[in-house]
Amino acid sequence: MKKKSITAYIKKIFFALMALLLVIGCMTEAIFRYIQYKVSPFVYTVKTVPSSHVGIVFGARVYSNKRLAPVTLERVTTAALLYEQKKIQKILISGDNRTAHYNEPVIMRNAAVEMGVHQTDITLDYAGFRTYDTCYRAKEIFAMKRATLITQELHLWRAIYTCRAMGLDVKGVAADSHQFSYMWSFYVRERLAMILALFQVHISKPRSHHLGKVEPIP
Repeated sequence: MKKKSITAYIKKIFFALMALLLVIGCMTEAIFRYIQYKVSPFVYTVKTVPSSHVGIVFGARVYSNKRLAPVTLERVTTAALLYEQKKIQKILISGDNRTAHYNEPVIMRNAAVEMGVHQTDITLDYAGFRTYDTCYRAKEIFAMKRATLITQELHLWRAIYTCRAMGLDVKGVAADSHQFSYMWSFYVRERLAMILALFQVHISKPRSHHLGKVEPIP
């Protein structure tokens, strides 16, 4: 009897955990759908997006050989295309430069220059560690009021919502042309990141870790 009792207890815990995960999953998906609904009017394609003075490119992984990861390459390529078509005149590249050996903004800038963007039209934000930091610093450090955001569609919803919640008048263009093998993990990560974004912009409202003097983009 004792063994059966332990087995039954384990089963109860297992089903309780499964039920909890289901509830969390449903709530997370509901939050994601809500944010999608709120920001969908501000999502455009390269062809349909109205012109803006500045386009913000969100940093992503770069390799040690100074090459861009596929996701990062798509973001830079899309920004260069918008620049070529005069949909944006300036580009703010905001990425991670925590150490001397890892510098997303510089490597992304070099790629953009190779694609035809004038280096003088590119501004680098070395402290865009998170989406929240990029939006915060765009407003507080680079004195921006409006912009076009450039990132993958799955991330674009959160980026637009975060920036607009901070008072920036932004729209976005999805940098998507391929499906990547790790998109499933990206999908899960974005759902969880949505919850954190809501907490940050509506409750905790933290300051960016690195601030400094105001540097308006000309």
